[in-house]
Amino acid sequence: MLRIVSSVFDNYLNEVVSYDAKGNPISLSEYHNKVEEGLGDVKYNRIVSKENLSKEMEDWDNVLSC
Repeated sequence: MLRIVSSVFDNYLNEVVSYDAKGNPISLSEYHNKVEEGLGDVKYNRIVSKENLSKEMEDWDNVLSC
């Protein structure tokens, strides 16, 4: 009985719940890890403000147009 429960739980964690920007599947456990990683980035201030991102993007446009 425990093997069945364990198997069901493993299948649940490996179920595809989303896809990344390249179309690769993301399992529930991978999704959970990404969420935790993002929360850690916020907690330790490893983020970029909207204003700074906009400036960076303008620089990208300038480099591409050269």
